[in-house]
Amino acid sequence: MVDVELGSDEKLVKKIERIIISGVRHEVLLTDKRLIIAESESGKVRRDAEYPQVLVAILGTNRLREPEISVTFTIPGGETVTDDLVFVHLPGGQNINAADRCMEILREHGVGTQATASRSDMTSPTRITMGDAGPSGKGMAAARQVTPDYSPIGTPYSRKQVQPGEKESKMPSAMTIGAAVILVIVVIAVLAMAGQVLGPKTVDVGPPQPEMPPPVGTTPIVITPIPPVTAAAPEPVVTTLPIPQSTEPAIPQVITIPENGVWLYITSPSAYIGDIKAGGWTSTINTTGTYLIQIAAENTLIEGSVEKTDGGGNPMEVKIYNGGEPVFTASTTKPFGTIEIRQEIGAAIMKNPVATPAPAQVVAAAPTPDPSVALRPVPANGTYVRVTYNGPFSGSITANGQSRLVSGSGDQFFQFSLGGGGQIDGFMEKPDGSDRPLVIQVYRDGSLVTSAGTAKPRGVVEFHTVV
Repeated sequence: MVDVELGSDEKLVKKIERIIISGVRHEVLLTDKRLIIAESESGKVRRDAEYPQVLVAILGTNRLREPEISVTFTIPGGETVTDDLVFVHLPGGQNINAADRCMEILREHGVGTQATASRSDMTSPTRITMGDAGPSGKGMAAARQVTPDYSPIGTPYSRKQVQPGEKESKMPSAMTIGAAVILVIVVIAVLAMAGQVLGPKTVDVGPPQPEMPPPVGTTPIVITPIPPVTAAAPEPVVTTLPIPQSTEPAIPQVITIPENGVWLYITSPSAYIGDIKAGGWTSTINTTGTYLIQIAAENTLIEGSVEKTDGGGNPMEVKIYNGGEPVFTASTTKPFGTIEIRQEIGAAIMKNPVATPAPAQVVAAAPTPDPSVALRPVPANGTYVRVTYNGPFSGSITANGQSRLVSGSGDQFFQFSLGGGGQIDGFMEKPDGSDRPLVIQVYRDGSLVTSAGTAKPRGVVEFHTVV
């Protein structure tokens, strides 16, 4: 994750994470003052240029038909350098939308832009033969699409050029086979019509002649007329027309916003996708209509983006609520429109706290932490899950439907924001074969709510409680 310090009067406009430059993954940050490019793994800044230092940006595609923006900068000394930004393939055309948004932001800040490829050119290739050059393709053999010789959409064999090293196929083309079938049908139809035309006719041969007896010693020949052949009438063809389907967008569902805690609300008749991060939690969105989710965090920064996946003009609205009141609101009607989210929130507001019964006292036989582990004091306020083990442990904890993967060793506390209370579930496991005890304890405001433990080799501890 790249963390770049912004100026006090500087605003982040767009952040694009999956960018490849010279085979290395980078992130691009576009603020209202400058363009920043940094490596994703190390966070090392590759370019940090104000928009007047960006000379031109040219949008095209690489050999995999992925969007590629060539950005030319001026550097100290008057020289120029160019970086090729490859927007790697993402489902739903997210990389294409990101490239279009990047070019739009550069144009808005006075950078000269040029497009040498359209959106239709930026789709994934169907089949690529071995030896494809990859994202850059420099110095490698050009890839080609593979199409059968006699495919209805391919080149007929008689006009197809044989590739170097490829044996000439003797398979007849689809056009040749089709012509032969049509010729057979025409011949059958002509013969059927000829049978009706050449049927028996009446010929005037004059008055009847006396029948001559056959010569002695011969056998009379009897001629039987052949009835005419009548072609069967063709059966009527019934054509079923498809019933047109409604293309009206779905009407978003109306949802009542809860008055307890922090909630994210998104609504649009169009489909949309995005990612939201807050206090170590990440939520991936891919849906349509109305979407409502509780953010189990407080006193932190909520950031991310949501974008429409179609080119229509339907509206999309994003809101963040705390205690039932909106603290962030944004909307767009642009085709493939994107809404960037960056909002600080304070403590979660609970207007109608839910009264929870006092937790039952833990019996004396409840497991206790291993005395060989140095124990830390229990915090006096808040909800905590304590895991104690003289060795490494790992597992998952879920609070009010939000899951969190945890790991550690020794004596560890994990805090959860539940406001007026809620459900906590989870499990922890020992990766080794020792018989030392692994103990889990749940505390609320300094009081022990429940505990569980195991001393089995590679043992697993589960817990479920309401605080």
